[in-house]
Amino acid sequence: MARPKQISDEEILAHARDLFIEFGAGVSTTVIAARCGVSQAALFKRFGTKDELMILSLAPKPTELVEWLEAGPDERPMVEQLKDLGTRASRFMAHSGPAMNVLMSCHLTKKDVFSHFQVPPPVLVHRALAGWFDRSIEAGLMRRVDTAKLALALMGAVRTHVMLRSVIGGSIQAPAFPFDTESFAPDVLEMLWTGLQPEEAS
Repeated sequence: MARPKQISDEEILAHARDLFIEFGAGVSTTVIAARCGVSQAALFKRFGTKDELMILSLAPKPTELVEWLEAGPDERPMVEQLKDLGTRASRFMAHSGPAMNVLMSCHLTKKDVFSHFQVPPPVLVHRALAGWFDRSIEAGLMRRVDTAKLALALMGAVRTHVMLRSVIGGSIQAPAFPFDTESFAPDVLEMLWTGLQPEEAS
């Protein structure tokens, strides 16, 4: 009779994800197996190859990509909803960004990485985000704008923030740089909502 698994596939993928993000794509499967308390042979029996293990542990799950965009808009003031959307965007990118960095920096091709998706993840997120803005326009909560460009602008701002935070993090003293993941995107969206025109003289 086969021995029961001591650790689930999901737990192995979580450990592998942490190690790939910490040490990069070059981390040995021996190290991953040791972290998980299994043999290297058992690791390959479950996942086939190191490449497959990398993709399964680092690529976002389809449900993770858009679930944070499925709700709304609702009855709250629009600026409050936009700030909430910004917070969710920042949390999503802070979680998925470092993992995608590892995948994009190794020998795997984009075709390899996105083979589990009918539509590449960045495209799915962009469509869903633009759709959120479209629903807001149809509800009369926003004026008509190019929602595809607005969605890309938000994705670019958050992605850049996550990248810079990852690169220079706490290694330097930069009080003027907005490192706070929770406030960056909400503040950007609040500025977009307010606009850049000068205040009228009172």
